[in-house]
Amino acid sequence: MAGRGRRSLALQREAERRIKQDCPGVYCEVLPVNSLLTACYRSHRVRVLVDRYGKVAGTPRVG
Repeated sequence: MAGRGRRSLALQREAERRIKQDCPGVYCEVLPVNSLLTACYRSHRVRVLVDRYGKVAGTPRVG
């Protein structure tokens, strides 16, 4: 079980690293899928939603 958690965390960090590499200066938020999100749009923010196992649940979105 611990190995799965570390692997998921590594995938989250890899997603965040790639986003920051492609778009320098962007703020990356990693959040659970069912999180309450603010409705305000921010062009310098990217949200990465992860499932309960820590895997990226979909395409990261700007805003």
